[in-house]
Order: sequence, then structure tokens, then C-alpha cells
Amino acid sequence: MGEIKMNIKNIIQQGKILIIIIMIVSINLVRNELSAAKEAGNIIYVDDDNREGPWNGSYFHPYHCIKDGINNASNGDTIYVFNGKYYENLHVDKTLKIIGESKVSTIIDGNEKNYIFTLQMDHIEIRGFTLRNCGTRGSDDLIEIESDYNVIEDNILGNNTRHCIFLGNSIGSKIVGNVFSDSIEGIDTFGNGENSDNLIENNIFNNVKYAITLPGNRDKIINNKFLDNDFGVNLRTSNDNVVSSNEFIDCGLTIEEIGNNIVDDNSVNGKPLLYLVNKSHKIIDFDVGQIILVYCSNISITDLDLMNTDIGIQILSSNNCTILNNSIKNTSTSGIKLIKSTHNKISGNCIKQCCWGIYLESDNNHNLICNNEINENNCGIMSFLGGKENKICCNQIISNDNVGLGIDSDTTNISKNTIIHNNQGILADGSNISIQHNLISENNEGIILWEASGTIISHNRITRNNEYGVKFEQLNTEVLISNNDISKNKGTGITILGSHNIIKRNNIIRNNLGIFLYKKQNEITNNNIILNKKSVYVSGIVTEIGQMYNTRNMWKKNYWGHTRILPKIIVGSMTIYESRFHSYELPYVEFEVHPKKIPNIIYTGTIST
Repeated sequence: MGEIKMNIKNIIQQGKILIIIIMIVSINLVRNELSAAKEAGNIIYVDDDNREGPWNGSYFHPYHCIKDGINNASNGDTIYVFNGKYYENLHVDKTLKIIGESKVSTIIDGNEKNYIFTLQMDHIEIRGFTLRNCGTRGSDDLIEIESDYNVIEDNILGNNTRHCIFLGNSIGSKIVGNVFSDSIEGIDTFGNGENSDNLIENNIFNNVKYAITLPGNRDKIINNKFLDNDFGVNLRTSNDNVVSSNEFIDCGLTIEEIGNNIVDDNSVNGKPLLYLVNKSHKIIDFDVGQIILVYCSNISITDLDLMNTDIGIQILSSNNCTILNNSIKNTSTSGIKLIKSTHNKISGNCIKQCCWGIYLESDNNHNLICNNEINENNCGIMSFLGGKENKICCNQIISNDNVGLGIDSDTTNISKNTIIHNNQGILADGSNISIQHNLISENNEGIILWEASGTIISHNRITRNNEYGVKFEQLNTEVLISNNDISKNKGTGITILGSHNIIKRNNIIRNNLGIFLYKKQNEITNNNIILNKKSVYVSGIVTEIGQMYNTRNMWKKNYWGHTRILPKIIVGSMTIYESRFHSYELPYVEFEVHPKKIPNIIYTGTIST
């Protein structure tokens, strides 16, 4: 028993000695900092505990507010801030060192108003603070740097709805050894000039939506830790930067435009971040955390498991590469992203729980996307900002929250896909798109066309969608809708906005409304329009009554459900706009003079369910 008591006493004594050692080291560090500061200029003290005064900035009579210290300082002075909570918004236009006693206990709170620090003089240093709660406007930041060669070191920055640090045309600043947490944006250098030369080193970014967004040049991002952020580092219109020796956990690196950047020795979820430039004829089948190819050709990426990063595989200005049989899950942007790349093949991949399953951005041509499972993403396949002659076929695009397949490019071939349980099955915006032999079922909306003149929609099964089977959102012309099974849609089977379109040889059956036409001079021929709650409705706008019957839609050889002796009457309404302030609606009718007496034989040729 006595031996146990002696051990306890020894442990207590050792603990006391350790505490004393830590206190001595801390005091010496502060003394060293203050001694260095004293050699450079005056030391001005601030302590929020000195509420009654007097206040002259001395050690024994410190200012109550940091603002008073700044106002009474000169270039080269040091402002030393004792532990406490300071609710301030500070404009610094002098070369100063502003040092907190402890980064944990010296807290500056912006009180959700404006910025905390805005730096408008060169060579300012901010050290040893917790900074939190700036305002919520676009210009409100914890620290806004509008000058050069500043140092932001050993601070805690967080609990913030805007930027922690905003670099606006700053050159040669250092952001070192800080902790960023629980914020929307960590460091944003949007607006940097051509020569930035900033250093971002040894920082920790934890639970920040956008950790670093970098459109500057010759910046260095070195030895940082990125933990559980939505987006790690985004190189945007950046050149000659270095991204090296960083650790990404549950996030990664995104490159929006190609620059002469050096990316090496980084890891994603404990695995290498593979960044290849100007490589060819390689096989990547070994364990990596993320892949980025720049100016590469004939690279094969096969049989990998990629997850919990910004983008699983990113291909920039690369050609003739194959992405085959990979599993990609839970990325914050894309599972696979192509930028300005041609003749690549993406096949046999399983992509789930990403923001975009496959994303083609900016002039991607002649790529093949086939036989993939693209399920449970925000959007399935998206192709935007140009490109042509891409082929998207034989994919399963299922249960994506928004768009299953979105196209903003010309002459795209979409065929033999299964597109079900998405909000919008296909969203098309481009010319001469071909949509053929697809199953488009049980989506909220089937096919939506924006500016998609010249599109062909044929041999599809478009069925059981909650609203529209096919819908024009804009005025389109020369669209061919033929040989489709458009049935059992809870809204309208086909909604046409525009003229000179052809609806030919479709089965339009058991929809709430078979066809809605807005505008005239469309051709509706050889369809079976039967068992809909309402067959058709025609609408439009004219500026005077005499224009109502100048032109009509052409109805020919449609079967309406039984043998007809008399013409089929097609009803609707026209809105007459006589002026900006006066309009009225009149009934409108069109006729099919010789409707078909027996059903049309229609080959839809769709894939089986």
C-alpha cells in the first residue's frame, strides 16, 4: 500500500514539473517574440480586462480595444493582445505586427458584421488569434488582404459563412501554420494579378466547404492537411503553381484550366494522387486515391476503386484514353470529368453518389460513353459548353436526383440507354441531337428540349413519367418525333412549342393529354392517338383576329380510336394581343379531314424493359 502511495506522489510531482516546464517555455517564447518586436519598434498592449482605464497602451495600462492600439501605433510597431474576447472590425493601413497571447484564448469576433481584418499596407503580420463570425455579405471576410508581403501565421479561423482569408491582388504573402474550420471558404485568391507568389504552407483545413480556390500564379501550396472538406484545392486559371506534399482526406484536387503547374507527392485518403503530364501508352491498374491526366494519350485506367475525393478521374486535353471497369463513389463534383478531350472511351464503370456521374465540359469531341452504371448521383451524365459527335449508348442511368442525361452539345448520339427514376430523364440543348432506342420511364419528366432544333427522337419507349413524355421548353423547329411508344405519362405525352416540326408514326396512348401544340405549321401524321383522357389541344398567340386561321397545323392519317366518317375536330384557343395592355382569348379549331379508319402499324423498335 505504501509503495502505491509513493508511485502516486511521484506521478503528481512529475506532472507538476511538466506543467512548470511548459509555462517556462511559453513565457520564453512570448519574451523572445516581444524582444524581437521591441528591437523593431514600440510595443503597444491591449487587454479587454482593462475596462476602467487609464489607457495608454503600456503593459500596466493597456488599451481596452485593439482598434485603439492600431490607431495609436506607428509603422514598425507591435500590438500585443492579451487573452480575452474582442468584438471588433479592424482596418489596418500601417506596417504592424499584431500578436495574440494565445491562439486558443485570444479571440476576435466579428459579431457577424463586415470583415475582422482588412490589410491595406504591406508587411503586416497577424499571429496568435482565433478569428470568427465575420459578416455574411460577399465582401465580408475574416481577413481581407489588399496589400503585399503579409504574414498570417498560427491562427484559428472558423465559424464563418464567407471567406476566412481573401487574397485580392496580393503578392508574396505567407499563410502558414493556421487552422481553418467550419466555414464556407478557406482561402480564395479570386482576382489575383499575374504575379502572386504567395506561400500557403503547413495549414490544416477541416470541414471547410471550399478549402482553397486559386486563380493566381506562382503560388505554392505545400505540406497542408485537408480533412473532410467538400472541395480541397481548386486550381482555376492558374499557372506556374506548386502543389506539393499535401494530405487530402475525403477531398482532393480540381483543375479547371490547364497551366504549367507542378503537382507532386500529394496523397488522397492515404493513397497517391496520380498527376500525369505529357505521358502516353501507360496502364494504371494500381491503387491510387485520385487521377489527373494532362496532355496525355493512350492511357488505360482499369479496375480501380476511387471514392471520397473531389473528382475521381479528371482528363484534360487528352486523347485516345480508356477508362474501364472502375468503381467511383461519393465524389464532391464528378466521378469522371473530361475537359477539351477527344476520342476517349468510358466503359463498364460503376459511378454512384457523386455530384455528377460523368461530366464533359468545354469542347469534348468524338468520345464514347457506353455500358456504364450511373446511379444515385445528383446528375448522371452531363455534357456542356460545346463539343460534338459524342456517343452515349447502352448505359443504365437510374435514380439520379436531378438530370439523368443532360446535353449541351451538337450532333450527340444517345441510344439504347435505360433512363429511369430520375427527375428529368434527358435534358437536351444543342442542334442535330439523335435520341433513339432508349427506355425513358418513371422519371418526373421524360425528354426536355431547350434550343434543340434539328433533333431526332425516334424508336424510344417513353412511358409512365410523372409529367411530360416529350416537352419543348423553347421554340424549336425541324424536330422529328417518330416511331416512339409514348404512353401512360401522367401529364402530356408530347408538348410542342414551335413550328415546322414533325410528329409521325407514334403510339400516343393513355396519357392525361396526348398532344399539346403551341404555334402552327407542324405536321402530325400516321400516329395512333388513342385512350388519352384528352387527345389534343392547340394554342397560340396572334395580334389580330384575322391572323387566327392564316396558317394551321397539318393533320393527316392519324387513328383516333374508332372508325370515323366525319372529320376529326381538334379544339383549342388563341390569345389575341391587340396591345400591351389588352388581350382576350377565343376558341380555336382545326380539322383532320380524313382520319385513319384502322390503327397505323408502327414499328417502335425499343429496347425491352
